[in-house]
Amino acid sequence: MAALVFAAMVAGGLFFRALRLAGRLGTEQARHETTRRERDAAAGEGLRWKALAEDRDRRIKALREAADQCLDRERAFREDAAAREAILREAAPVARQPGQTAPKAGVTTGGGKSHARIVDDATREKAADRLNRPL
Repeated sequence: MAALVFAAMVAGGLFFRALRLAGRLGTEQARHETTRRERDAAAGEGLRWKALAEDRDRRIKALREAADQCLDRERAFREDAAAREAILREAAPVARQPGQTAPKAGVTTGGGKSHARIVDDATREKAADRLNRPL
């Protein structure tokens, strides 16, 4: 009989331990599910941040390209300005020859200056070449 009481006590102890472990298992499963939801939410948040970063990178690239184009236009403008200044700097006024057409009566160059001197042919050709160059 003592063996039967002992077996019943052991069985009862194991039963209560199993109930306690089942409760712990349920708690751990709930915690695991919470952790899984947090992980999934964090992964979604990470994807959102990744998309934002990729969008930012695309915008930065577009701005960089626009800035480079602006700098190229500025460089071209400065080169054109330097070329125009060089033409004007190298211009040599020469006396009008008898066969060259004089301006119409009443036309002045501003300030009432005389038309007796004109720009040399080389300067005129350089200016014409610049005006006729492809854009």
